[in-house]
Amino acid sequence: MCLTFKNGSQWWFVSLDDPERAEGPNVDYIHIDEARLVRHFDTAWLTSVRRLRKSGRCKDPITPAIWLTTTTDSPGSPLYNVTENPETASPEMKIYRWSIFQNTTLPKEFIAEVVRTHSGGLADRFIYGRFATVGSGSIPFDSAKHVRELQDRSLISYVRYGVDFGWSNPSAIIANAFDPDGRGYVVDEFYKTETTDEELLEAAVEMENNWGKGTFYCDARFPQAIEKLRRGFTKPDQTRIRGVNAVPYTYKREDGLRELGSRFSIAGDGQPRQYVSKCCVNLISELLEYREDVKERDHAVDATRYSLPIVPVSPITVRRGRVPR
Repeated sequence: MCLTFKNGSQWWFVSLDDPERAEGPNVDYIHIDEARLVRHFDTAWLTSVRRLRKSGRCKDPITPAIWLTTTTDSPGSPLYNVTENPETASPEMKIYRWSIFQNTTLPKEFIAEVVRTHSGGLADRFIYGRFATVGSGSIPFDSAKHVRELQDRSLISYVRYGVDFGWSNPSAIIANAFDPDGRGYVVDEFYKTETTDEELLEAAVEMENNWGKGTFYCDARFPQAIEKLRRGFTKPDQTRIRGVNAVPYTYKREDGLRELGSRFSIAGDGQPRQYVSKCCVNLISELLEYREDVKERDHAVDATRYSLPIVPVSPITVRRGRVPR
């Protein structure tokens, strides 16, 4: 993971998933990309600053520097404290902020879709590049508007299931039924602490028998639990419990939250694109008090976002040519 140039300069490429990977010899420049996603950013930052003492290999006079490129997160975070907190940020720190509207390479349709699906703190972060708290306002759930029953099962076009694993925290399964227009109805939930993998599979099979075949999108951090859901098991009395089509959820957390929040907004036909059955009391409770910056009471919400189809953004084609002045 090292690129050496003919003049003797070297670039080192390092993952900061483990902040100790930032350790090493003195360097002249450091570039940290997607700094918001670096775990233990405060530790990685201090280590990086400590290394920034010149390598002694550069023949020209230089001022060592660190560049950060990233989307923002919430005020009070380590990233905020390093960059914009007036009490803790270095006075030599320079901030350059761009909004999505200033990117001339983005198609207008892409910008319009981002604007449509981002509101509140999500808009501040991902449209305008500002530090903002994404709290309960990021999911505009209103029990008076969004609790509705699916009246006719014949309208179900397909069903997707979401699974969030837990033990001391609850395990959650959500059944999300979609009509031909893509409007979702969360029609059933399973929510229980200290649930074994076998109990979870039995609940999944029962839910699928009731609402129809579908894929179970699961928290990708638990591959062994996903494999058990796929494989099935035999009970002590020799009763065979079949497996289900369980796969890992592959999208980023903010993508799922963006999609979930946008579905509770009013669509062009005057209705939201997601409803929740009144029987799903745990999901309703979590939606009413949900805060993105606090990882608590979010198990049914996580299972719900796993169940949502996300349309991938088309690749952006950049045409070569002169840049207009």
